[in-house]
Amino acid sequence: MSEAPITESEPLTFTLPDGSLKLVRKGTTLQNVAESIGSSVAKNAVYAEIDGQYIDLIEAVQKSGMLNIITLFDEEALDPIRRGCLLLLAASVNQLFPSARGVEGHLTEEGFYYDFATDKPFTSSDLLKIEQHMTKLIAENPPVF
Repeated sequence: MSEAPITESEPLTFTLPDGSLKLVRKGTTLQNVAESIGSSVAKNAVYAEIDGQYIDLIEAVQKSGMLNIITLFDEEALDPIRRGCLLLLAASVNQLFPSARGVEGHLTEEGFYYDFATDKPFTSSDLLKIEQHMTKLIAENPPVF
């Protein structure tokens, strides 16, 4: 006998790391689920895990399971944050120095690095411009897909 499919009006049940249960409607975004847990959780959320699978916060929930909201304060958040910074650095350099070519970028235990091929080495002034441009891009809060 097969189970009836869950409709959008039926609740989904999530088990949180502390063992408590959270009921939400199917189709609710994980960001909204994080907000329903607490404003601090939502403000600091980086991504979510459902049954061990990494899921973006903009995704709508479709099934019940074990839910863990990963925040800025969780060690698991470091790699996605570092990867985001690496991509932000690359975007800033490409916008400010169109002739610069990204050669290699990797995450490390301490952070990340990115090597660029340029006609001339970056100066201290260039690095300041790159940093300011990264800050500007963050303030614009563009969607990341």
